[in-house]
Amino acid sequence: MRKVLIVLLTVFVLLLLIQYNTAFGERKSALVLYDELTTDYSVALVNLLGHFFFEYDTKTEHILRASIDKIKSVDVLFVLSSYNSVKPSGVILEAINSRNQKPEKVTCLIGTPSWLKKSDKYQVFAYVSYKGQHYRGSYGIYPLEIESGHPIAFFDDETKVFISKNGNLWIVQGFPFFGVHSWIFADVLHDILGVQHKPQKSMFLRLEDVNPSYGDAELEKLEKCINYLYSQGVPFAIAVYPVFIDFSEGRVITLLQNEKLVSLLKRAEKMGGSIIMHGTSHQYRIVSGEGSEFWDVLEDKPLSNEKEYFHRRMQYGLWVFREAGLTPIFFEAPHYNLPPTLQLEMHQYFKTILGTLMINNKTYKTSQTPPFIVYKTYSGLTLLPEQLGYISAEDKIGSIEKIKERALELGQIVRDPTVCFFYHPYLDGDKPLRELIPFFRDHGFRFINVAPFGAPTFFDVKEVPPIWEIKEEGNLYFGKIPALLAVVSAIALLFIYLRLTSRRKRRLFEIDRTS
Repeated sequence: MRKVLIVLLTVFVLLLLIQYNTAFGERKSALVLYDELTTDYSVALVNLLGHFFFEYDTKTEHILRASIDKIKSVDVLFVLSSYNSVKPSGVILEAINSRNQKPEKVTCLIGTPSWLKKSDKYQVFAYVSYKGQHYRGSYGIYPLEIESGHPIAFFDDETKVFISKNGNLWIVQGFPFFGVHSWIFADVLHDILGVQHKPQKSMFLRLEDVNPSYGDAELEKLEKCINYLYSQGVPFAIAVYPVFIDFSEGRVITLLQNEKLVSLLKRAEKMGGSIIMHGTSHQYRIVSGEGSEFWDVLEDKPLSNEKEYFHRRMQYGLWVFREAGLTPIFFEAPHYNLPPTLQLEMHQYFKTILGTLMINNKTYKTSQTPPFIVYKTYSGLTLLPEQLGYISAEDKIGSIEKIKERALELGQIVRDPTVCFFYHPYLDGDKPLRELIPFFRDHGFRFINVAPFGAPTFFDVKEVPPIWEIKEEGNLYFGKIPALLAVVSAIALLFIYLRLTSRRKRRLFEIDRTS
């Protein structure tokens, strides 16, 4: 028995070593060089490299201050350079070029390197070709003159090369970190890094925006969705925000006031449903469900005192979940708007987030949509991505077709995609799911259980003040100002009317006396 235990323990240790290290203790190394103009792209690149987290140790350095020894020795070197980037020193260029003489050292130039021949005419291409298929997607670059090599992907009529390989040198034109071009580049990364993941198409789905305002009608539709998914053996996630606020009606409802919803969510957890903390109130200055919570979308800027605000919201929301007896294991920022500063703060609560990724603290409009699971993002979190969109109340048929179209496109481009769509169950109950679940299965997608990527919160949850008492965004009575103004106006009008009536009676009395 003892020998068996020793053998099992040895096998377990070896598996761990294989999982985390490619050569029994030594992972390969990747280095990303960037400058001031390509900082955001370096973040986006590191996010994509996070899909290969177990195989590669990734670092970033400013190109003008980079270590020459590291440039020469690293296994894979990525160099980001824009049209207006400053040309690096001769010493750095010599170190980069010296790698061409070592077949085992891979170099990938991305953008418009100043030391390569390039056009001074900006061009916009409408299509991109990869693996014999054409995909629509606008893409603007200053084209490079690529003289030789093996083309991997093309633009438009295939006269211009998008990605090429020449020995151990890869050249990628432009910065393909958004849209269909990012999916192509993400797939090519397997070949650049020399990591051949098993080709398989995975997917999961979310039931979205479940909240304490749910009445009997919404609960019935949610229950239908849960029962159908369970009957089909489909694991699923439910995005829940625990507080509903509507200032215009002076309404604040928490999960603790909706016992029917809490009971249904507890049953869902036992039926394969993973609970997601979808923010605390899914709003900032407006009604819940209609706004971001951790980013000022109207001004497109961070919130004032964003870290203090963030922690107060997170801690109160988690307290409500705990008091309700529910255990969220993931976090999803409302409308995915969570800047990198707050992604770093998220480590205090969850290790896994869902959706897309903001890559800077300047705007939410450059969010990144990876085509696969990112095991370690730039901020150190795990990302379960969403790329397919949602079923729209305004165009249910059209949005369902769009979900199918995007899924098929992703399945063609990426060898190991993990795709996701989300659905608001209050729309049509389980009806759309009965159409989409068979579709995905018929097209080779495997529904996966994402629960192993999550975990209950690390935070020691304690009671905190209710968020509607926090003065920084207004209080419960802020939404009653219009009604209050109406009451004041009515009183003022009544006062004026009484004064005028009194004057009229007095005048009539005076006229009567003189007659």
